[in-house]
Amino acid sequence: MSETEGVVEEDGARLVPIEVVPEGLRERIGPDGGRQLKMSVARAMLPMPPDHLIAVLGYLAYEPDDEIAQAARASVGDVPDNFLRETLENPSTPMALLDHYGRMLEDEELIKLVLLNPSAPDDVVRFHAGRIKDPRTLDMIAQNQVRLIRHPAIVEALYYNPETRMGAIARAVESVARAGVSLSHIPGFREVEASILGEDLLQDRYAEEDAAEKSRNLEVLDGLADDDFHRLLREASVEQEDLGEIGQESEDVRKPLWSAIADMTVAQKVRLALTGNASARRYLIRDPKRVVSSAVLRSPGISDKEVHSFSGQKSLPEDVIRYIAMNREWTRHYQVKMNLIKNPKTPPQQSMWFIKSLLPSDLKAIVKDRDVPGVVKKTARRMLQQREKKSGR
Repeated sequence: MSETEGVVEEDGARLVPIEVVPEGLRERIGPDGGRQLKMSVARAMLPMPPDHLIAVLGYLAYEPDDEIAQAARASVGDVPDNFLRETLENPSTPMALLDHYGRMLEDEELIKLVLLNPSAPDDVVRFHAGRIKDPRTLDMIAQNQVRLIRHPAIVEALYYNPETRMGAIARAVESVARAGVSLSHIPGFREVEASILGEDLLQDRYAEEDAAEKSRNLEVLDGLADDDFHRLLREASVEQEDLGEIGQESEDVRKPLWSAIADMTVAQKVRLALTGNASARRYLIRDPKRVVSSAVLRSPGISDKEVHSFSGQKSLPEDVIRYIAMNREWTRHYQVKMNLIKNPKTPPQQSMWFIKSLLPSDLKAIVKDRDVPGVVKKTARRMLQQREKKSGR
């Protein structure tokens, strides 16, 4: 059975098809069935075997009539847990029902039954791999090598979930890497592979790329212990009032964030850069390893405010400034363009392009700025003269 068999998508909504409903009930609650009867069934007012009821409620949860659909979803709460458990852990349960209840239910124990069911759709496992808070459940997901290899997006979801322990990440990455599955679109993924499988194997696998360049980025240290890194990652995944410290609410004496980062492996730094908060990114953007600073800029959580700050920092590596300058979304902001023009590490060709949109007062400031390259200042001066000429000054 394919992963999507029995699951129909229409206008972005995932539906449970009529085929999951016992044959004797299909005509009565199908598209041509009466509304009153459907409502009675949705409210669980008609006696029927529990497995029939669970299938029918799953089907009616997608009824076009919102009142019926809402009643069906609400009635699930009245189904005894033992009946629901039997359905969720039964490998014969239709995939569409496992998909529906796997996304709808909030009880973590019931969700775990879906995740353990070999018939559960891979995508519902991916869905929860990025949301579950219990590290033990995430460990369980990471141990299913067959599913990870078949659906590598699960590994990506685990990677970005700050509740996933680094040990679980290592197992998941190793599973897909040894199977030859590439997730190189994840920033720093190859460096994580190298720290787990070894630099030599990684270079052999990506022999067509510049091995020397990768070698400079593949420093492997002892790093933080897995539990310590997991704790730090959890704390650094939310914003702290004090941007320089972590875990201050505890009585334990804990390291400042900058000190903890200094003890991390490259793989740990990359993951923290991608999933940590602004405080972590503030330190990691200065990391000498290109793969780490690059991961900061690719973090889903990075804000425009952070980019504004980074673009004006002259002490940051040229690669960081170049990356910002090449990002069209960020350079839509006037202040970012202004900062980049003033930053001597911005490629001159980019600066000269940004100058075209500056106000006259800012052009004058650029001409007087000592840090701006001469060719950029000349361009600014020429544009200023042309504008003044047109205005008749």
